[in-house]
Amino acid sequence: MKESIKQFRVIGATEVEEAKKQNVNLEQDKYLDKVKKYIPTEVVLAYVFLQQTIENSAVETGSFWTKDALFGVIFFMCLVVTPIYKYMQSNDADYSKPIRQLVISTLAYIVWVFYFGDWFEAVMGDTYYSKTLAAIVMVSFTLLTPILEYMIPSIKKLPKAVGLIAIFIICFNSYGQQNQLFSGGWNVNDQHPFTCITHGTLPLTKRFRLRNTTLVNGDPVKFQIHDDGGVYTAILPEGGGMIIDSKSLAITQINAGSSFQGHWEVLGANQGYHEVQWNAYPDQSERVLIGAFETETVFTLSISHALSCSGGLLLIFVDGQAVTDLSNQPLHFLEGSSIIGTGKRIEVKVTGSCTGENSFGGTLKIEE
Repeated sequence: MKESIKQFRVIGATEVEEAKKQNVNLEQDKYLDKVKKYIPTEVVLAYVFLQQTIENSAVETGSFWTKDALFGVIFFMCLVVTPIYKYMQSNDADYSKPIRQLVISTLAYIVWVFYFGDWFEAVMGDTYYSKTLAAIVMVSFTLLTPILEYMIPSIKKLPKAVGLIAIFIICFNSYGQQNQLFSGGWNVNDQHPFTCITHGTLPLTKRFRLRNTTLVNGDPVKFQIHDDGGVYTAILPEGGGMIIDSKSLAITQINAGSSFQGHWEVLGANQGYHEVQWNAYPDQSERVLIGAFETETVFTLSISHALSCSGGLLLIFVDGQAVTDLSNQPLHFLEGSSIIGTGKRIEVKVTGSCTGENSFGGTLKIEE
């Protein structure tokens, strides 16, 4: 009888221990399941696939769709897809839980893309974007996602959740636009191998990042960099770039038989700006006034790629004087080019051809 009781007690204790282990394992599985549930794995994988496709693709010379622009397109496309995709996956009749999951999953997608960099790095620049910080944010958010379930209040109606996401997109996009005042493109070819990044000499030294976004095959791509009166040779392969402090910056293409396009930006620039679209017809003999200011004003002027137009060349006049090349002749800017400068009166004139009533155009941006 005593042996039976002893045996019973041993078996009972073992079963209790096993039950405790099972409960711990169940709790662990439940936590891990929540971590996996909130990460939009399929959407993130889709973004990575498109990211690699863009990274390894060629960018057509003169194309508006630079790699940074395409990264922005796939970011917002997947951002819209994420809540829709996760909502379609949910079978829960209680709307509060799926919609709460939509919010957390959408935030998880943004955090993961923030870690990858690409569009965020282009918008924020090296001054504000940190790969190390992005990794810390990604890992921390991923591990803490189950806790967010208890922090985010129940949302009963889908329009409210969609509204919150929309507000976030608008606010973040507005922040991104603030970093785009001092940025633009450059474009050179055999007929027009020289282009300016700055007009004259800027009042203060700025830190520029230059990049070549054109597919390069064959010989290394060499450019002459004109920096504050000095000239030196730089090799800029596809995707390659350089950072330079300068008040006066220009580029000359050395390789013959090719056309090259790239992107420039001023690092650390975080100003808000006012923007206006301008248009000009190639058959106009008069200059088009697009800016007139009481005092010297810093501006960024660009010419876009026009539909149903070809051979577009832009002449820029600042305070009545044309922007000139190294020979002191009026400089023709190719489509996709931009320039940063200072002045009181900005005028443009374009040459080329357009069908029907189409015209060339671009943007003028000034500080708020």
